[in-house]
Amino acid sequence: MKYFFKLLKLLLNQRGIKENNEVLSVILNRKSCRKFSKKKVTEDIIEKVLLAGASTPSTVNLQTWSFFPFNDESWYKKFNSHIPFGGKAAIIICADLKRLEVIDPVFKEYPYFFYTLSVMNASLAAMNMAIAIEGMGLKSIMLSHTGRTGLVDYDYLKEKLSLPDLVFPLTTIAFGYPEKAVLFSPPKYDKEVIIHRDGFYQLNEKKVKDWFEDMDFVCNLAGKEKITEKFKNYLKILPRAEEELANAFKKISG
Repeated sequence: MKYFFKLLKLLLNQRGIKENNEVLSVILNRKSCRKFSKKKVTEDIIEKVLLAGASTPSTVNLQTWSFFPFNDESWYKKFNSHIPFGGKAAIIICADLKRLEVIDPVFKEYPYFFYTLSVMNASLAAMNMAIAIEGMGLKSIMLSHTGRTGLVDYDYLKEKLSLPDLVFPLTTIAFGYPEKAVLFSPPKYDKEVIIHRDGFYQLNEKKVKDWFEDMDFVCNLAGKEKITEKFKNYLKILPRAEEELANAFKKISG
């Protein structure tokens, strides 16, 4: 009976959220796509997605990001593999402090602040692009490791993209047209876990444990690795990634 209610809850979670505001509807109903169709993504669409990223607000308008766009052909030429999940376009998003070195190297005196700032701004740009993709009727997925595409593959992407010091690959957004109209969405946290009313932090540990249990149930149902196994697999690669990022981070302060 317990699993019946979990399954019912999961199915109810797949329903679209009705919202009259078009922008809010796009945001609230966005789901990651893990299987794209063979339909090509035009260069015009890629350019519009890039424009959405470049139009993102940033701290003091510093625009601490750099974007590397690819279609499926140019991706294969660069990486000798296909875009993950059959995507027909991809954009690698980097946090970029290199241009600050040109403007005023004083930022190196405050490496923690400016690194955090650059990651925050680039992440906002990535989300702006994801919303733009959704608004144009396509789907996307953000990657951190699948296909060696993000933060845990710093040295690899640094070499492949000829990145100078102070430029950090964060994520790749792969996109295209979905093979299926209905996409699966894993459970989100209950709003009580992430929204803190009246200016006080309050954590409902039971709801956190319930979410973790639901995620494990979903992974099993989909025939994929358990969330605990996923964490273990990440832990296998994190020592290397941590060392690569630590060495790169040292160069911020000169």
